[in-house]
Amino acid sequence: MFDTFKKTLYAGLGAATLSKEAIEKVLGDWVAKGKISAADAKEFFEKATKVGEENWEKARSDLSNKAEALGKKWPFATQEQLCAIGKRLKAIEEKLGIPTECECCCDAEKAESATPATDTEVVE
Repeated sequence: MFDTFKKTLYAGLGAATLSKEAIEKVLGDWVAKGKISAADAKEFFEKATKVGEENWEKARSDLSNKAEALGKKWPFATQEQLCAIGKRLKAIEEKLGIPTECECCCDAEKAESATPATDTEVVE
């Protein structure tokens, strides 16, 4: 669930960056066409980005507070908790002699994070 919030925040940040670039381009075009002075464009851009950053921070804070409240209302298991349950289940299945086709997510993560030996390392 936290990943969803994170992706939403990153998407918003990307949109804010895109909007900032779009404003900059439009203002640059207006200055080039003489519709607005460079000083006015700069002032407008600074105010617009400041307001945008303030709104972004408020939205991020609100979303964080709502996510925290949701987590208290509907407690979700963390990745670590799910991993611990997976390990316990795997151990129980092994004791009972039940074959399992599924690997524990933690085992897969460990395999991915393991670095292969380099030419200079001695592998026993």
